[in-house]
Amino acid sequence: MTLYELGYNFAGIDDCWQLCNSGPHGGFHNASGYPIVDKSLFPDMKAMTDKAKSHGISPGWYGNNCHCHDSVCSEERCFQGDVQATIDFGFESIKLDGCGAERNITLFSELFNQTGKPVLIENCHN
Repeated sequence: MTLYELGYNFAGIDDCWQLCNSGPHGGFHNASGYPIVDKSLFPDMKAMTDKAKSHGISPGWYGNNCHCHDSVCSEERCFQGDVQATIDFGFESIKLDGCGAERNITLFSELFNQTGKPVLIENCHN
């Protein structure tokens, strides 16, 4: 029996997907707040999530990560960028840590609700 057959159908990528220190002020968000992916490790996030879904797996990823300690992007544009990237890339869940500057889980929740797409939030710091 496989883990999937036992009901384990969520899989998430953890830290190190982002391109640290690539943003205009360091961190891993571009000027509009969209996260910058390390394409050498994850060349096509959307294709990856599409493949996971084709196998019945619900894909998730990790935000407000510890690897880069992005303390420079606390404005709402970064929250919006992370939410938009989650939707654009096809993720269905996000683990939100407390290592970076984006610590307002209520704002994340409100922004995800505005998309009309269900996204599971795993709150790792509140």
